[in-house]
Amino acid sequence: MGKVRLDGEGAGEVAGVAFRTDDEAQTLSIASTSGHVALFDLSNQMRLLHLVRNAHEGPVGGLEWVPGQPLMVTSAGDNSLKVRSFSLPASPCARS
Repeated sequence: MGKVRLDGEGAGEVAGVAFRTDDEAQTLSIASTSGHVALFDLSNQMRLLHLVRNAHEGPVGGLEWVPGQPLMVTSAGDNSLKVRSFSLPASPCARS
């Protein structure tokens, strides 16, 4: 596997990574200093599944998947904690 880079205008730097652990999908989540969260399919050559733009108003400080659940939790300096559900394996889009 190669290096992970966030490209594009305003992509920011990698601030955190987390792996989905519910055995439904092999997903790597990457949080950025610009407030975005990107989800990649590890079983398909790191294909981008979904990009949550402006997940927070500023850098994402924390990124975790709830063990055994399709729930991703993020936190940031904007004093917020957000939970996103990825309960449908065929649909990588988040529901807040």
